[in-house]
Amino acid sequence: MAWQGVEIEIQVPCAEGQTHPVRLRFTGWGAFEVAYNPCEELLGPVFARMAACTHYLHEKFPEAFRNDTALKRRLVEAFGAAGAPAVPALIQALGDRRENVRRAAAEALGAIGDPQAIPALIQAVGDSHSAVRRAAAEALVKIGTPAVPALIQALGDSDRDVRRAAAEALGAIGDPQAVPPLIQALGDSDSAVRRAAAEALGAIGDPQAVPPLIQALGDRRVLFAVRQRKRWANSATPKPCPRSACGRTQANTPCDSGGAGQTRRPPSRARAHPSAGG
Repeated sequence: MAWQGVEIEIQVPCAEGQTHPVRLRFTGWGAFEVAYNPCEELLGPVFARMAACTHYLHEKFPEAFRNDTALKRRLVEAFGAAGAPAVPALIQALGDRRENVRRAAAEALGAIGDPQAIPALIQAVGDSHSAVRRAAAEALVKIGTPAVPALIQALGDSDRDVRRAAAEALGAIGDPQAVPPLIQALGDSDSAVRRAAAEALGAIGDPQAVPPLIQALGDRRVLFAVRQRKRWANSATPKPCPRSACGRTQANTPCDSGGAGQTRRPPSRARAHPSAGG
């Protein structure tokens, strides 16, 4: 059975300045039909065509939809809940003029995980807004292995942001087939891309990447990234107290054993007691 779309209820103006709800069935991005209008029950289908609400829906609502970010977010959410049949409509939503609508569409496509969205998500990785780029890259990671060939191709994109995001996504997916193109990306003209490629190769952990990574250590920016990653990893690991008698760690718990780098308890003050003779 063909997909029937999703229904959303909105308020529309009608006679004498009043409003009432109608249900619209959306089968695409901005493509809708009226699923239920109470004026049709009240007036009948013929006279309902002359009602103010009908005029609004056919003449003014399309423009109102383009400007209504909240409604478009609701529609993206409904399409996301509909799953794979709504993927073409969500792909259209990636081209919306509102940044938060594009971001929501990318997130919905990632949650659905349908590979047919990969080309559009690759394009969205080059969006002018960082939040959309990040959401598109995360969506590609969620899609996983089916996205790897397109991400490898994106390593050669003319946009450095696309190349960097592609390298980061490939590292997060961890597919070994990305290793040779990531090694090649170590020679990218942009330092951020080279750094992302080095980190991705480190995340994948394929031995064939070791010699190129050693050679890349001559690149100061790549070397800085490697050291920074190691520093973050070390700082995230709690260290045991130097004194063997204390089982606490330096990360979160103050230590009362006086070990180096630990928080000591302040010594209690001795109370003076009168001598026996007064």
